[in-house]
Amino acid sequence: MSIGGTSTIKISGGSFTSVRRGFELLNAELAKAAFHDSEDRIEPPKCHPNTRMTILHSIFNWLVQSEDRRQWLLWLNGEAGTGKSAIVQTLAERCADLKHIAVASFFFSKTDSARNSIIRVIPTLMYQLIHSIPRISSDVLQTIEQNPFIFSKPLGFQFDKLLIQPLLRLPVHLRPVVAIFCDGLDECNDRGHQSSLINLFSTIVQSRSVPIIFLVASRREPQIEKEFIQDSILETVQTINLDSDIIQTSDDIRCFLNDKLAEIKKNHLYQPSLDASWPPASAVEVIVARSSGRFVYIIVAIRYMLYWLDQPAVILPARNPEFNVILHPHPAVILDILQVIQPRTTHETPHAHLDALYYHIFTRVREIDMVQKFIGLKLTSPNFPSPQFDKISAIEQVLLLEAGRLKFILGDLTAILPWGHRLDFIHSSVCDFLLDKSRSIGYFIDLKEYRTKLLCMFLQKNRRNSYSPTSDQYTEEEVPTPAALDAISTLLEHAQASELLRCAITESTFAFRHVSNWSVERHVKILYFLESLDFGDEGKAYQHVLQMIAAEYSTRWSTLSSDIKIWIRESPQLCASICNHRPELKKQPSLDVSKYWWPFS
Repeated sequence: MSIGGTSTIKISGGSFTSVRRGFELLNAELAKAAFHDSEDRIEPPKCHPNTRMTILHSIFNWLVQSEDRRQWLLWLNGEAGTGKSAIVQTLAERCADLKHIAVASFFFSKTDSARNSIIRVIPTLMYQLIHSIPRISSDVLQTIEQNPFIFSKPLGFQFDKLLIQPLLRLPVHLRPVVAIFCDGLDECNDRGHQSSLINLFSTIVQSRSVPIIFLVASRREPQIEKEFIQDSILETVQTINLDSDIIQTSDDIRCFLNDKLAEIKKNHLYQPSLDASWPPASAVEVIVARSSGRFVYIIVAIRYMLYWLDQPAVILPARNPEFNVILHPHPAVILDILQVIQPRTTHETPHAHLDALYYHIFTRVREIDMVQKFIGLKLTSPNFPSPQFDKISAIEQVLLLEAGRLKFILGDLTAILPWGHRLDFIHSSVCDFLLDKSRSIGYFIDLKEYRTKLLCMFLQKNRRNSYSPTSDQYTEEEVPTPAALDAISTLLEHAQASELLRCAITESTFAFRHVSNWSVERHVKILYFLESLDFGDEGKAYQHVLQMIAAEYSTRWSTLSSDIKIWIRESPQLCASICNHRPELKKQPSLDVSKYWWPFS
């Protein structure tokens, strides 16, 4: 029987209903963009032909060795942009083609709310493994159905119940080797969770109860390195550092660059004007040297060339008109521009030239204010409980843009932000650049500042577009969604007090006047975070919103469910305010209100 449309899962006996319910629970916890073969990952990096051959050969042999192995965990590490993800992607694809290895992968991403924590790691891995090991699928799905909250349990418990035990119940000769690929662990937003995942993997490989091998790729950050160099696991861990062989890396980068320039030369309409000597070896060497061993530099440079080669001749405006550049879309011209891009500081850092390239790209952005608002939303949205703001339509609504407008605005960022149904930077180093003021200078994204700006936009949008003075009511379409209130509470949690925000809060009634089964929890959170902001108004903004919310709940008290009333008790101030509106509620015995919130009399 096919469940999920991806593979055949065999069902025996009368367990179909149980299995289907288990599959639904599993599917609800997935991070589908974390698969190595996910369609949601836009242009996933892969090793270019004839590059990284030595290291790919070495790791592949380690993965497929059939004799007794001593090392079951491999840590692939290196600086940002050195090609770790491409190596993991390439190896995962190769192993997936082998019949005797069951492959599962999880690619972390700091800008994806589903992939920047460990919450969805185990369900995502298990989804892949029940399809690659059909013999355990029924066992796994029934376990999930019998334990519907299993994914809120500790990682070790989940892994043991869903993978270790089902594998142990198989005859030894039917147990496949399981290869788990975990890329970008440093992009998990909680360092404690990074350590927890490494500890889980190391515990499993030390037990050696079932044949599971792990490949973990990350930057060489102290908290991660600390876990991999513990004496207790050293014998079971192999470490490969991509920064150690700069000569081989430079050769691979040179090969990649030459091949890409050859493709441009072959396919571009100006091909007849490019002689046999193009690209000049000197230009290639300049760019290879500036990459500092980072493939991402070459990838961005090539994407920059391809973007401008698709454009008509244009004037590239600079902030100072004297520095405007007339750009003709000719490969030789663009290659020359890449060679003259220099760091803005004499202080040499490994990423200085990559920063210079990013800075140059941003200087050519026409609608920089709106682009920075988009980036502020993009870098904030992983904190939202709802993944709604991964959708382009939702982003346009928040930024008050007409449908389709965002694609035009972001066109100037094509080199670092591919357009697709999901919008993700091609590499985490773009975020590193934007969030470091010393690197991005005028393009620095102060997340607190932009969260506050976005919050004002949310509130002003609601005030302007959601209420009809003529009918004095809200329409069905204008009711705030759970995602919208989640966003408001999340942004309030990180906002800075300002006069602009104070005005937006006191003038926007829409978000605070709708009452439903899902609104109360969010209203309590909004009040909690709002109370912590000091507007210098002696709490008047907070009191204004508190009274507005209390009035709504007191008016509709008789229609509220018991669950809503329980949540209201979480906010003593809200409870007291409701009773100020409806004094008779003080003595309502069914609520036992005095126990919770009537010390305010």
